[in-house]
Amino acid sequence: TLDIIPSGIPFHRLGPFALWFAFVAAVIEYKRWFSPGAQAVGFILVYCAYAIHIIYTIQLIRLCAPSSEPPAVAESPGASWWPAEWCLPTAFQHAIWLVAPPKQLED
Repeated sequence: TLDIIPSGIPFHRLGPFALWFAFVAAVIEYKRWFSPGAQAVGFILVYCAYAIHIIYTIQLIRLCAPSSEPPAVAESPGASWWPAEWCLPTAFQHAIWLVAPPKQLED
């Protein structure tokens, strides 16, 4: 997620932390001695992991969705170029690699 140009609060950075919540919940679940308090903490951590996964998925869908206002096209040789009517996601405007012929031939 380091190659994304975020707009607003970067909720997509939460995604990798769900693994740690789930890991601690699994450690609590498989500990040697049972206690209702530890079980409740494990349940809370599992639900936190679920919530982080849902937030992360929604954020990635929002980032990857086509933009209603496509990014501005840089008119220079070697720069990324796309037709103005394409609704590309603005979060990945610096990482777009489209292979297409030039608009016009240089003299």
